[in-house]
Amino acid sequence: MNSSEIKQYEKDWISFLQHDMQTLQSCVVLLIYEKEYPLSFISYYLQKRKYALTTIDLTEMHNCSDTMLDQLFATTFLGQPRIYLIKNAWDELTSVQQKFFIRLANSYVGPHYCIIPIERSAVVGMNHKQACKIALPSMCNMQEIILFAKQECVSFPIFQKLLTSVFQKSASISFDMVMVLFNYASVISTNAIDEFTECMMPVLLNNKQSLYDLSGAFFAKKSSFFAMWRAIEPMYSIQFWIVFWSDQLMKAAFFIAYKKNGSLQQAKEIGIGLPFSFLNKDWHLYSPQKLVDGYTFLYECDYRFKDNALIKSLDTFFIIFFNKQFD
Repeated sequence: MNSSEIKQYEKDWISFLQHDMQTLQSCVVLLIYEKEYPLSFISYYLQKRKYALTTIDLTEMHNCSDTMLDQLFATTFLGQPRIYLIKNAWDELTSVQQKFFIRLANSYVGPHYCIIPIERSAVVGMNHKQACKIALPSMCNMQEIILFAKQECVSFPIFQKLLTSVFQKSASISFDMVMVLFNYASVISTNAIDEFTECMMPVLLNNKQSLYDLSGAFFAKKSSFFAMWRAIEPMYSIQFWIVFWSDQLMKAAFFIAYKKNGSLQQAKEIGIGLPFSFLNKDWHLYSPQKLVDGYTFLYECDYRFKDNALIKSLDTFFIIFFNKQFD
């Protein structure tokens, strides 16, 4: 199936949020995204359907075989079907797992339902007319967002004012930004809208690099980290950065310790907020003690800041970290 044929069979994401799996008339749903894993969409869908979904995190199943996956999707308890949601990005899956889910999309007819996030580039060439394909846009226009807001019962007057301030500067916004505004609309009072749009909206709209990407580049020690850091650093205060990096290091230290001890559930819980690249592979590069030493350095940075003696301490921290001097 080529790209034009795929789009012919795609359904929109707003309808998908509205319907239960049983009404989609397919046992497999492909959530097709362009390049970036739709974390905000997946998180929202999990929250919306949390009592009906069973999530599968395949980062803990790298050694599983086709036979084990076949058994999972073929076996029921007392004949009750489940709705499985694969939480991982497509490029996080092993080649064995990718081939399995491609085969599942081509031929699976139950007894369960399976929701698979998948990159558009991986969909081309698949024979999957019976799978339900949901196109997840990288950008949304005003009409889509208003329809989504009304359907999902957002605090619409406040949400609409936030949207208006965004669309005065841009013809479309990312789905991630829609979800950010969605969450803010539920907590901002009518009296605070003007102050929010004046103070916070410029930061939200100009944030080309996400903190998630920044942290991923940091733990992977990519050379691109420093350019990303220079772009995003001015958007937040020094107090924020010290807390942010301290939190990342401490979570990462506990994650590694739990993984090495075989405490996988604790590792999964403490890993919330850490980048996928670290959770899947980069954690092997570190020892908990190295990260604790980095945390101690940041604690000293915080002390010097409060004593009015902080001069480029974060830059020094990055240089030490990237040169492995905490080892």
